[in-house]
Amino acid sequence: MRVLYFGCYDREGGRNAIVQAALRAAGVELVECQVALWRDTGAKLGAARGRGAALAAAGRQAAAWLRLIARHRRQAAYDLMLVGSTAHLDLPLARRLADRRGVPLVFDPLVSIGETLRDRGLARPDTLRARLLEALERRLFALPDRVLVDTPEHGLAWARELGLAPEATILVPAGAPAVYRSHTPPYQATAPDPQRPLRVVYAGQFIPLHGLETVLDAAARLAERRDIVFELVGEGQTHAAIRARAERMGLPNLRFLPTWMPAERLAREHLAGAGLCLGIFGDQAKARRVLPFKVYAALAAGRPVLSADTPALRALLRPGEEVWTVPAADPAALAAAIAQLADDPATRARLAAAGQAAWDARFAPEILGRRLLADLSALLAAFDPARPDRASVDACDAARHSGPRHAWRTDRLAAALLEASARPASPGPLLDAGCGPGSVALKLAAAGPAVLAFDRDPQRVGLTRDRARRAGLADGLHVFVADALALPLADGGLAGATAGELLEHVADDAAALRELRRVLAPGGRLALTVPAGPARLDAFDRAVGHHRRYDRASLRAGIEAADLSLLRLEPWGWPFGRLYDRWMQRPALRAPRGTRRRRAMGWLGRSRPVHRAWRWLFGLDEGLAGLAGERGSGWRALAERPPDGSRRNPPSGRSRSSST
Repeated sequence: MRVLYFGCYDREGGRNAIVQAALRAAGVELVECQVALWRDTGAKLGAARGRGAALAAAGRQAAAWLRLIARHRRQAAYDLMLVGSTAHLDLPLARRLADRRGVPLVFDPLVSIGETLRDRGLARPDTLRARLLEALERRLFALPDRVLVDTPEHGLAWARELGLAPEATILVPAGAPAVYRSHTPPYQATAPDPQRPLRVVYAGQFIPLHGLETVLDAAARLAERRDIVFELVGEGQTHAAIRARAERMGLPNLRFLPTWMPAERLAREHLAGAGLCLGIFGDQAKARRVLPFKVYAALAAGRPVLSADTPALRALLRPGEEVWTVPAADPAALAAAIAQLADDPATRARLAAAGQAAWDARFAPEILGRRLLADLSALLAAFDPARPDRASVDACDAARHSGPRHAWRTDRLAAALLEASARPASPGPLLDAGCGPGSVALKLAAAGPAVLAFDRDPQRVGLTRDRARRAGLADGLHVFVADALALPLADGGLAGATAGELLEHVADDAAALRELRRVLAPGGRLALTVPAGPARLDAFDRAVGHHRRYDRASLRAGIEAADLSLLRLEPWGWPFGRLYDRWMQRPALRAPRGTRRRRAMGWLGRSRPVHRAWRWLFGLDEGLAGLAGERGSGWRALAERPPDGSRRNPPSGRSRSSST
């Protein structure tokens, strides 16, 4: 598997380094397409403060996207795109680029923008800003095919708050690099004394959910214990406030090391000598959802861990066996647990050994990589760019089969067949092949002749039947489920047939044309339309089920290879049909359901003035058909099954052109 790791993510350390190490350990070929945008988390959060900073950040983001686009153009083929942790704003660009390559998109958010800003006091929950952020994130989280979650609780929370489908999540615990496993000696559990006190170590970024106020209050309760000392390693958002509070409290058993260091140095200089490692103790909603990096690092180092008892922790670890827990935001309980563990070296040794075994068995990079590779392989096996989820297909159908261009095309297609079959070679019925919601079939039935219609999708067949009943045409229109490659019809029984936008959906279009010829009576006519421009085939075409687009030569060759005489072949839909496709239909189909673009498409499908305006423009397209060449939206063709014993058009013959 070849995975493109994409976005303006942080390359050094943290979640991205862990996921990348896991994938490489599983044998995945990992290619990075990354642009460094922020110096650190503080710089990124600074962009959220004030209008001027936000505008400057938007400019930097736009410049970064241009660089990402340029780098992506140089990338060879890959199987899957993975947007790196915290690169939320890169998702719209990533979705577009992944669609162009026809590959699935996976996102590893780690955290949501809203919960991070709320946690750091940058957005109050009930403000307009918070509501706008939530609306934005809902749109962003709807873009990827799968979303990585670090705990089951995080996935459930995002399902409630952001509409993330639970089945679209892949559980990948935060984990920790293997360096913590390899750079720390075995744990030595000894009874502490004032000369060799138990070192209780916190290493982190001083963010609010860590609950360091609780740690200070616990340290105050243990101030008389000269055999216990607290070390707070790192710096971050609340560092200055926590340090000022510690100075006011006058804690003799606590020291700060205001630095952030590489993993090797942190493991060697601090975790190696730790008698007990601290997790988090905040009581915020986010604190109950996460199991932080520092817990995994201590487990990998083989050091006993003490943390708040949360749903996220219980989902991944066994309290009392692999980690010691206390209630969140409870300094008395924390102080009592530290004192108890300090006086019980055997329990600390047991926790250290069990925690490291848990890391080896469930959280080591090669373990995470194997599990993630299995999930990504399942996604690739199930991923079909031509068939997104059922709801998306239904929504696309509803939008694609409404609107003025669809009405124009079906009108012209039905009229062409009715005109060609005015004096049929046999009294047989007409056929609408691949009827969809029945637009052409209903127009044919309304004109009087008996009509057959089929589609391979039972839902569309049911919709056509319902529409026929409501229109009072059920007696003259028979609709059934069938495959274009195996029609349950007798040879030579049809006076004519239409195949509107059908052939591009069939894997073997040559076989479908031969089958349509088989059921036509000698002299029976086939009217069809297909999309034009093979060079324009893209991920959007595949998403709506197109195997191909056609040029004049390929369509002509296919028709004549099926032993059909080509009577007429002409382009349609240029320039206004192309503009409609670019400005209106494709943006509407790409938009999630319920959005303004999708609602606008529904309104356009019902608005008579809009229909009339577009029909006038499409009429101009007809007058310009001779200039369209290969640039049109599609091709219209009329072919005939030759009378028995006659020869079809020779392959080198020229089709008769017409402006009708």
